[in-house]
Amino acid sequence: MHNKLRAGVDLELTFKSQMRRLALNPSQVRDTPTLDDSRGHDNVAPKGLRARAGKSLHSLLSAVVRRVKPRLYPIAAALRRYLTAPVQEEMQALRAKLQGEIRTQVAELGARLDRRVMVVCGPDEVLVRSDVGYVLCSPRDYALLTGLLEGDLERGARLLIPKLLGPGDVFIDVGANIGVHTLAAARAMQGLGRIVAFEPCEPTKRLLEKTVGLNGFSGIVDIRQAAVSSRSGCQQSLLEGTSDHHGLSSVSRPADMRGAPVDVCCVTLDEFTASNPVVTLIRIDARGAELDVLDGSGSLIRQNEGAALMVKFVPAQVRRAGHTTREWLSRFEALGLAYRVIDNETGVPESWPEEKLDRVESVDLLFARPGVEVWHKAEMWR
Repeated sequence: MHNKLRAGVDLELTFKSQMRRLALNPSQVRDTPTLDDSRGHDNVAPKGLRARAGKSLHSLLSAVVRRVKPRLYPIAAALRRYLTAPVQEEMQALRAKLQGEIRTQVAELGARLDRRVMVVCGPDEVLVRSDVGYVLCSPRDYALLTGLLEGDLERGARLLIPKLLGPGDVFIDVGANIGVHTLAAARAMQGLGRIVAFEPCEPTKRLLEKTVGLNGFSGIVDIRQAAVSSRSGCQQSLLEGTSDHHGLSSVSRPADMRGAPVDVCCVTLDEFTASNPVVTLIRIDARGAELDVLDGSGSLIRQNEGAALMVKFVPAQVRRAGHTTREWLSRFEALGLAYRVIDNETGVPESWPEEKLDRVESVDLLFARPGVEVWHKAEMWR
């Protein structure tokens, strides 16, 4: 009881004493929460809750990203490969093609440079190492020497011949000259088959025989000192001192022909091949007398439906012989032959309109019947 009373008296005295002190010194009154303050505290609580919720959400999203990111990388990489694969393949193919073309051009240039060798063998002979082998020619035939040394002497025809010939085939070279095409054919046939080379000029024929022997092809090359024409016998021909003007087109002297007409032995391919009328490829370079050669070869061409003709076309010589381009081509068409122009750089046959033929100085043409294997062979290396 005493303790309770003591506690009660003391409590009351304490409150009274405190109230007097506050009355004497109001500045000591402590701020007490008001109704508005309590409302402010109530507003603080939701803000803190939102902060904690945002932090928790950020942590959750970070955890999700950490887990998902390793799986997204392969998907993104696969998608990128899918979208860019066609472009990359095209770029790689283009890069490989360009690199291949560069290597080819460099190799060809190096080969040409390596082959630029010329040795004087006497007053009438010069030995040249060419693309097709060792060739002998006259030292006075400057245009021919330049073409051999530069490697661009009828380059397209030389590139096409190995595509059309192989071991066991038969090649006839009308107007063989110094034998560049004969050598190209012999190499393509690898020593197996038959080659007949016609060259009417005796000095050039002697050079041709030596050239064939130097390259080891005497066993398959039959060289004939004769001109191929529409009938057999002797005819007059204008033979120039160089190897570049041998033909039977006319005995009248053109402006660029200074030699006198000479008698030349002539044969027809129909008569020459009568006992064995088989041929794979006929090359004709008759300096304007191509139609005479054609007239004497009709039977041979008809019997070999898959055979091809490689013919030198020179508009000036055709006009000199009294023909137009249309007339000239129609004679081949009468035998069922179609023509393509042989690209001089690649050897690939191309389609040209007749009007374009009249505007060139000279060009090699490939004739064959439509649909025969010759066209496939010529195109397969494009």
